[in-house]
Amino acid sequence: MKKKLAVVALPILLCMSLFYLFVVPVLAILKPEESPIFGIIFGLFMLAQLIMLNLELGYVVVKSFYQIDNDRESLFFDMIFRHRKRPKRSMSNSPASRLAAVVVCFVCYLITIYVFAVGYMYISGFDNEAFNTTTQLGVIDSIYFSLITATTVGYGDIHPVSSAAKIMVMSEIVIGLLYVVVMFSSISNFLKKETKKTENPSSLDRLRGYRLNKHLTSQSTSRLRRRTR
Repeated sequence: MKKKLAVVALPILLCMSLFYLFVVPVLAILKPEESPIFGIIFGLFMLAQLIMLNLELGYVVVKSFYQIDNDRESLFFDMIFRHRKRPKRSMSNSPASRLAAVVVCFVCYLITIYVFAVGYMYISGFDNEAFNTTTQLGVIDSIYFSLITATTVGYGDIHPVSSAAKIMVMSEIVIGLLYVVVMFSSISNFLKKETKKTENPSSLDRLRGYRLNKHLTSQSTSRLRRRTR
């Protein structure tokens, strides 16, 4: 019975968390002239929680990429984990853990694009002249502008005008380039380790070859060479 409740409750909690973190901040700023001030503040508070989640995932990814072994298990909730007495374990360097770190890094990159998109909505909602559109950016327009900014494409159809918008755009370009460098370096490192693992023979194969060479006589080795020619 408990397992059935857990199977039902976990997807519901996941959907509620996704709605709470990703949808509600957008709903709070869609019409700023009609939204009460406490709704906008609450949306900013949830946006800050989304940023904290992204930084927490990024901290885990950096620890996994660079094999950092320290006592700090969490970036924001270290005091909570400190009370849990667990034996210290070294960072796993298995292919599954490194592949999971690459996937989490890509998820962090997408969350960063979405966070800046919501930020552009807030800036354009408070100041209609922050961008050349002279109106508040919609959901699709803000995500589109955030994506082309992070990828440094810059079509020019939407561009910042105010100082606050320009500062946010510059920040997203720097953060997006850092993410791309980390992701590509980690993927190349992952592929290099996989090729080295396939090229190098295992210790068991080397032991078998050593025992085979030790027990073969010179006469038998010459016969084998003739047959293989």
